[in-house]
Amino acid sequence: MRHHVFGKKLGRTSSQRQSLLRGASRSFFLHAGIKTTNAKAIFLRPTLEKLIKTAQKADLSAHRELFRLLQDRRLVNAIIKSVTDSVADKTSNYTKIVKHKIRAGDQALVVKLLPTFDLKPVSPLPAKKEKIKNIKGKKTPKNKSKLQSQLKSNPPSSPVPISTPAKSLSTKGRIKAKAAIVKKQPAKG
Repeated sequence: MRHHVFGKKLGRTSSQRQSLLRGASRSFFLHAGIKTTNAKAIFLRPTLEKLIKTAQKADLSAHRELFRLLQDRRLVNAIIKSVTDSVADKTSNYTKIVKHKIRAGDQALVVKLLPTFDLKPVSPLPAKKEKIKNIKGKKTPKNKSKLQSQLKSNPPSSPVPISTPAKSLSTKGRIKAKAAIVKKQPAKG
């Protein structure tokens, strides 16, 4: 008998529950709240409260404790910065469960697990740099003057690409495409 045994099993093994906990807590901080079933929200809430309480300390042990569960340094740093900025005087009750809807397929109660403070969605990845592209959309070579001289000497004559993928054409189409390439090449000499 399971008298006074703490915790929910959620019909999963211990490793599956750990994965659920990690993924849902990452999503909570990445999106500043999540939609999930009521049972999962009740299961996640104490862990999220402890994580936010730990992030409030903002010391080395807090970083290590958060990294142990979330496994992403950028995310941990962003969480600690966001939590320390928005939660200064609060000591408990960092999350709330709001009823959202009843799911049509299995009549499960879907709820929103939200922070009670102003938690901004965290972006763990650095901003991507835009690559400079040339006319055809390919990466530019290191020597830009070489590309410009190539375009001046051989300007694109038609909007149809010179090389067509072989898999997209039938056998007759490939033969016609090869013949068109041979005709378009200038005579040497």
